[in-house]
Amino acid sequence: MTRSRSRWLLAGICVVYLLVVVPTSLMIPAYEANDESEHVIYTQRIVLHHHLPTISLLNGHESHQPPLYYALAPLWQRVLGIEVFEPQVASAGPVTVTPGRPTRALMLSHEYSPQQHAHAVSVHALRVLSILLGLGTVVLTFVAGLLAFGRPEVAAAAAAFVALLPKFQFVSATFTNDALTIMLSSLALVLALALLRRTSRGAAAYAAFGLGAVVGAAVITKLNAAPLLPVAAFALLLARRPLRERLLHVGLLGAGFVLVAGWWFDRNRDLYGDVLGRQVSREYLRERLPTLVDPVSLLDAERFLYFLPENLFRSAWYTGGWNQFIGPFALNLVLWMLVGVALFAWGKALITGSFEDGWFDGARRCGSAPLRSVASRPSFS
Repeated sequence: MTRSRSRWLLAGICVVYLLVVVPTSLMIPAYEANDESEHVIYTQRIVLHHHLPTISLLNGHESHQPPLYYALAPLWQRVLGIEVFEPQVASAGPVTVTPGRPTRALMLSHEYSPQQHAHAVSVHALRVLSILLGLGTVVLTFVAGLLAFGRPEVAAAAAAFVALLPKFQFVSATFTNDALTIMLSSLALVLALALLRRTSRGAAAYAAFGLGAVVGAAVITKLNAAPLLPVAAFALLLARRPLRERLLHVGLLGAGFVLVAGWWFDRNRDLYGDVLGRQVSREYLRERLPTLVDPVSLLDAERFLYFLPENLFRSAWYTGGWNQFIGPFALNLVLWMLVGVALFAWGKALITGSFEDGWFDGARRCGSAPLRSVASRPSFS
C-alpha cells in the first residue's frame, strides 16, 4: 500500500467518524449524557470565577474531578463567544429504568423554552471539543498501529474499529472529560511504542520525559488514568536497552509526570489533607448521591467476582448515559465471542511464530536492529 493510499484511507476513516459522531451529538438532547450537566457546571464555575472550584456540594458532584478538561473547555467557550450559563434540563417525562435491561427511551427532550434552547445550543457547541479530541484519538490509533505492526492496513483496521465503536462515539459526542482522557492515553501509547524502538539516545530521553508529561496530563484529567504510570514504567524497563539507560528513562518518566501533575496533588494536600482529596470527596458524594457511593473492600467477592464482570460484559461496547442504553444480550455475546476468537488466533500465532510472514513481524521484533529504519520514521508504504 502506497503512502498516498494510506493517507487517503486514514482520511476516509476520519470522515466516517465525523459523519457518525456529529449527527449523534446533535440528536442527543442537552445533558442527556451521564452527568453532562455537572460537567457543564464545573466549567461555568471556572469561566465565572477564573479559578478552580473546591470540592464541595455547592460546585456540583463532579467537583472532585481533576481539572484539565474543565480548564481547556473555558478556552474553547471563549473562542466560541459563549456567555456563562447555568444548565436547565428539559424533561421528557417519566421513564422506567430497569437495571440490567436495555432502556430505549430518552430521559430528556428537545422541546425547549427559548432560554433552554439557547443554553442547549451552547452545550452542543461545547461538545465539539470532545468531537475533535475523539478525532485525535482515531489518528493516534492509526499511528500506534503503524508503530506496533509496521503495516498501514493493520493500522487502518485499528483506527476504524475505534472510530466505529459505539461507546467511543457516544463519549466523543458529549461534553465529558473522558474524551480528553482517552486521547491522552492514546498519545501515551504512541510515545511508549516509539520508545520501544531503537531510536537514538537523545530522542529516547525526550520521548521518556514526554511520556511522563502526557501520563501526568491524563491523570489530572481523570484519576482512572493513574494506572498508566506504572504500566509505562514497566514498559520502559522491558525495553532492549542497557540497564542504566532504562533506569534513566524511568527517572525522566517520573520527572515529566511530576512537572505536569505534581501541582495538583500538592494543591489537594494543602486544601484537603491528602493528595487525592479522597475523604472530602467521599463525604460530599455520600450526601449528594447516597445510593451510588458504596465503597467496598478489595476482597469483596460479590463486587469483583460478579458485579464487575457482569457489568463489563454488558457495557464494554456501549453504555449511553444516566439511563444506560445497554446492548441486547445476544449482540454482546456475539461481540465477546469474536473477541475470544481474535485473542485465540493472536496467541496461537505468537506461540507458533506465524507472525514471521509479515503483518506482526514489526511488533514482535520491536527494538531489534532490522527495525531501526522503521523506528526513525514510520513508513506508510
